[in-house]
Amino acid sequence: MLADLDMVFAGQKATVLTDEPGLADWPTLQGVPASTFEEVLVGREPVPSRAVAVPLDHGRLPSRRELRDIFSGSGVLWIPLASFSPDPQVARYGLEKFSEIDIRECVAANRRIISQLLLAREEVRMTGPGADLAIRLPERLQLSGRTRPELLPDEHSTIGTHFEVAMSPTDPAAVSTPISRFPERCGWIPYSSPDAVN
Repeated sequence: MLADLDMVFAGQKATVLTDEPGLADWPTLQGVPASTFEEVLVGREPVPSRAVAVPLDHGRLPSRRELRDIFSGSGVLWIPLASFSPDPQVARYGLEKFSEIDIRECVAANRRIISQLLLAREEVRMTGPGADLAIRLPERLQLSGRTRPELLPDEHSTIGTHFEVAMSPTDPAAVSTPISRFPERCGWIPYSSPDAVN
């Protein structure tokens, strides 16, 4: 787990924050500081400048406004396990699996996929054992996915963006790092946001 957190936070120490006190014990055993949202809210623990937020129950989370105020100057990697299961054992399993992932290789794969989609003309074909899928691409294609592992000092991101590339024919206004391709007279010109660092 420490290796992945070093990658995401550029070697700076991060604190795991959760709404489940029992879950905070496991990262501590792995050498990762951990606390609860409540301890930070009431001032028993300082606001970390780098945090891994692991909510298990949306009902126990501080309000959006409180979270925004707490983390306004922090880099935060969100692992929203509350979307899957509130069970602390499931959460621990999820964190264990996270610690086995090669973040750098996953983000490199995102870059390769994005490059192929940006340069594709009209159709992308995916084939393999039992699969033969052709996707016709729209003239304007919106892509979203992390293309660098590190978070900026005040950036927030979810863990899923490190492992996936989302694609849509519409403008994803809610996405903070869209990557688009636009048709030009000389062919398809790739355009990327400043977040798309190769």
